[in-house]
Amino acid sequence: MSTRRNISARTAGYIRSLVKKGDKYITALIKHARAIRDGSGERVIERLIKSEIEGKSNKTSTVIETLVCDEKKMDIFTNGKIQFSKSIYEDKHYNKILVEIKNTFQKYYGEKNGSE
Repeated sequence: MSTRRNISARTAGYIRSLVKKGDKYITALIKHARAIRDGSGERVIERLIKSEIEGKSNKTSTVIETLVCDEKKMDIFTNGKIQFSKSIYEDKHYNKILVEIKNTFQKYYGEKNGSE
């Protein structure tokens, strides 16, 4: 069973432009296929490919898990960062989600604040 995922026109256009550049870019795209599959957009893919082609260290962390519910997306990256799609910030439940995240954080790490 496969889940169909959409790709934006902007991202598709960027990928198409890279394919036209030749084998080196196609190889880089294939190397980062998981990030593309998991919903990375044009800007993230551009950074990944640019760092691959130019041989620079990759400043973009790789997505290790993506959760999608009702077109709202949460990515968890290898560097520990968590990123929510814009639609979550605009959702009526955003404040409740934020409270739950804060409560969970405090449950595991105590009532300390960042001023210590």
